[in-house]
Amino acid sequence: MREGPTTVGIVRRTLAAASALGAVLTLGACASGLGPDERDACTTIDAWIVGGQDPALVDRSVTQAATDLSASEHDALAAAGDALAGATDADRADLAADVVAACDDLGWEPPEG
Repeated sequence: MREGPTTVGIVRRTLAAASALGAVLTLGACASGLGPDERDACTTIDAWIVGGQDPALVDRSVTQAATDLSASEHDALAAAGDALAGATDADRADLAADVVAACDDLGWEPPEG
């Protein structure tokens, strides 16, 4: 006659279930990250900051990238992009940094190199 579950068996099943749940949550976090357009916009804005904030590149790259972020499903990123798109020259650097911070919060990492 077999006895009921042992403590070791219960602990093993609990750990296996917790491990499976962790894997599902990790995959879910990856799936909810930035889309390709958002990543490109984050990279463009970061490159403008790192590249010396060239005023000649604002309209062509930074403002367009910020405008593209207005369609983001991530509220904080969309708001930061909207603020940057309408920024004055004096505020542009600070607001670009806010966009990059929002990108960072969503798991974006600058390209290596």
